[in-house]
Amino acid sequence: MGHYEQLIWRPVVLDGVPRAYRRSGQYWAYVPDALERSPMVLDGHLVDLVATATAALTAAMRGAGDVDLDSFASLALRSEAAASSVIEGVQASAKSVALADFTGYGPLAAQGVVRNARIMRLATRGMAQAQEVSLDDVEQLQAQLVPHLPGLRQEQVWIGGANPMVAQFVPPRYERVQPLMDDLLAYLNDPRDTTLVAAATVHAQFETIHPFRDGNGRIGRALTHTVLARAQAASTIIPFSRVFAARKQAYIEGLTEWRTRDGIDGRSKWVAAFAEAIIEAAALTQQMVVELGQVQHEFRQALTAERHRAGQRAPRRGSAVLRLLEGITAHPIDTAATAAARLGISTVAARDALDELTNANVYRAAKIDKGKTVAYLATRILDLADDVASR
Repeated sequence: MGHYEQLIWRPVVLDGVPRAYRRSGQYWAYVPDALERSPMVLDGHLVDLVATATAALTAAMRGAGDVDLDSFASLALRSEAAASSVIEGVQASAKSVALADFTGYGPLAAQGVVRNARIMRLATRGMAQAQEVSLDDVEQLQAQLVPHLPGLRQEQVWIGGANPMVAQFVPPRYERVQPLMDDLLAYLNDPRDTTLVAAATVHAQFETIHPFRDGNGRIGRALTHTVLARAQAASTIIPFSRVFAARKQAYIEGLTEWRTRDGIDGRSKWVAAFAEAIIEAAALTQQMVVELGQVQHEFRQALTAERHRAGQRAPRRGSAVLRLLEGITAHPIDTAATAAARLGISTVAARDALDELTNANVYRAAKIDKGKTVAYLATRILDLADDVASR
């Protein structure tokens, strides 16, 4: 169940900082047990709850496949990256995030969400397909997310308070981080528990180790998706961070339950909270599937109406305009140049197709790059991502 280790805090910086930051003294750092020495035991109620969550996740993934898995995955990725960032106090609109992703510029918050989306994509694709996830893999994720503070920490960190003596939580001293991470990754690569229990375990243990100076929460949630993807329990991202963002205090309390001083094992409480979040996230996934399907249907109807108004026949299968519609969820912002490159057509043909969809109110044209380029924004898709983010 872990134990507390008594240590001495001596601040390095003394000049020009408030008195609270200059204090020295004793503090207690939590050292979790290695996962190989702490098997998870589920009671009957928890077994039933995990089974219910697993069934809900399976049903949600089936629904996402029905609407077009790749399209849904793009929407879910943006929503989950934004939600995971919200938990860390970083908020940005779907439009600003999409523009930052597309142009490479934008508000710092939006750029942070873009980096988070990229590490989640790596966590659920590259790392999910790797034979083994290594410490180097995890460090590379963190370096992409927080490039100015890469690598395992080489100092004591804490959560809350001016110093570790008054902190809400103090993770293990940095000398213990690598052995604990080696143990965690051995478990991730070969978990002995069911998939949902393993995902909950990896997340809580990672947050308890707190191996980096920054980015721990977002990396930990990305690794949770890695566990689900490696077990093929989730064919796309499940937006559980959205659930935790909506009840952040309960999320923090659940992780706190994982760490305990006494004989009461709080890990079961965390697994229960995680399973309940998966059930809610699965319901949210099904709702997103329905709404995405409705938007896609309305887009097709709008194109048909625009063709009828212009006295034209329905577009032929494989035409540029239909291919744009098929990829619009993954590419809610386009230009004639990017669309032409992606579809393998001329810039003129791409612009004609984009203009036709703009006339049908599928896209909205806007100037970017200091007015030098016309971008086409699928505002309904961007609004849908924001709607999901606000729930």
